[in-house]
Amino acid sequence: MGCGPSKPDDEDLEKLLKRDKVIIFTKSTCPYSDFVKHMVNETGVSYKVIEVDGNDVQPETLMKLIKFTKNKTVPQVFVNGTYVGGMLKIDKLRDRGTLGPVLKGEKKPGWC
Repeated sequence: MGCGPSKPDDEDLEKLLKRDKVIIFTKSTCPYSDFVKHMVNETGVSYKVIEVDGNDVQPETLMKLIKFTKNKTVPQVFVNGTYVGGMLKIDKLRDRGTLGPVLKGEKKPGWC
């Protein structure tokens, strides 16, 4: 699966995704989420974490997010409102040496 559509159909979801440059949807008990946060931390890029198993997001917004990304798992990483991918995609970007530039919005991930 590649990057999601450039713009979600829902205005509230769009506002949420544009709130910060880099947003990572995670679960507090998910080791994959922890690994993605670790990889992003290595780049020095700041990001916002939204815990889907807490009070950070309403259930209806979460359902819209799942519909938008066509992905039910976390983590899910967005840059400037564009879905970049989950743990495997972020790991692939890191292996290629392009994670930092993608997170900074300087480069597209290659599968967009």
